[in-house]
Amino acid sequence: MARVSKLAKAKEEALAKIKNPKLRQSAAELPKDCEVVYCGGDLSRDERETTICWTESSILAEITTSSPKWMRRLEKKGVQPLAVNIFDNCETRTYSVPKRYISYTQRMKKSTENAKKVED
Repeated sequence: MARVSKLAKAKEEALAKIKNPKLRQSAAELPKDCEVVYCGGDLSRDERETTICWTESSILAEITTSSPKWMRRLEKKGVQPLAVNIFDNCETRTYSVPKRYISYTQRMKKSTENAKKVED
């Protein structure tokens, strides 16, 4: 219970620092157990990326993304963010997902690419 109250306090402090109303609204709607950190500054387009990390021994993978498309896809599957880093112009979210989500995404991408080749 202490962790949730510390996270709630940190979330309130982060919300007070956010200047962008859309980002403030997005952060306010996050689950209570999600860590919210206000980082300040701007991320350039080159710094906005999606990283996927996993080990062979773990069944989970960690996805960190600033892509709204990836965020919607993961949250549509019921995955809640573990942490959110908020910058002045965007946010990054970190998720922990089963590795099979990633392999499924790769299979779908390959089948789509193959379908396009057949059409050409």
